[in-house]
Amino acid sequence: MTKTPYLFILLMLAIMSPALAAATGPGDTMTFDSIQLTRIVPEQAATGERIVISQVLVNTGTSSKTVGIIQVLSPDADFDPALLTTTVVSHTGEGRVCFGLNCSSQPPGSFSEYTTTANSYHWGITLGPGERKEISYWLVPHGAGQYLIRPASLMIGGKEYFLPAASVQIGCSSGHTCDPAKGENYLTCPQNCANASADNICNPAADGQCDPDCIAGADSDCSSKKPATPLPAGLGVVAVMAGGAAWILGRKNLRD
Repeated sequence: MTKTPYLFILLMLAIMSPALAAATGPGDTMTFDSIQLTRIVPEQAATGERIVISQVLVNTGTSSKTVGIIQVLSPDADFDPALLTTTVVSHTGEGRVCFGLNCSSQPPGSFSEYTTTANSYHWGITLGPGERKEISYWLVPHGAGQYLIRPASLMIGGKEYFLPAASVQIGCSSGHTCDPAKGENYLTCPQNCANASADNICNPAADGQCDPDCIAGADSDCSSKKPATPLPAGLGVVAVMAGGAAWILGRKNLRD
């Protein structure tokens, strides 16, 4: 069996290794036009916990550098109001359906005006030769799961560079009741939310627990007691107890 495929794989790994080493994580260091940047991102945090992201910049060159940084923020989080910049963009006009380069010949119609809000942090930093500066920001994600840190834009000497995206795993701190407002449910936070918790998710499993989030008939555990069989229309039933005996009498409803 030829060894060529294995040599090819080893060669590709050797070529890709610098890119793999640049994958984001706690303490990753990257260099852009003699500006060395180390970004420190926590791997995980608890729901409701403030996350702090730090970035250390060092000018390894022989001349002063001005660095502009824009960090666009993913939604569903609280941000530092001291650094926050909010941009609102309005759109109006006509729409066109496109699949790649294949667009509809005629626009399907006009759409009403809508707005897009983007939150971001902005910095302008000047670094002399060999100078080191640190910037940091915080945010508080609203729910559990992966919180995305979008690629940041760096402007250095009129050129734009981008930091890779990163993410933080938002878990659930134990010791409190299930809180759906923070994105907790029996899937994301099983330590806080039981299968039948009121967590905005229906779990119809036959586990002996009636899930309050299920609609009528979805969870068989909610209908363990069968309703009484209705009587035929127009028939009333009266039980008369006399001398220890029960007599069942029927009569037809009489109209006035």
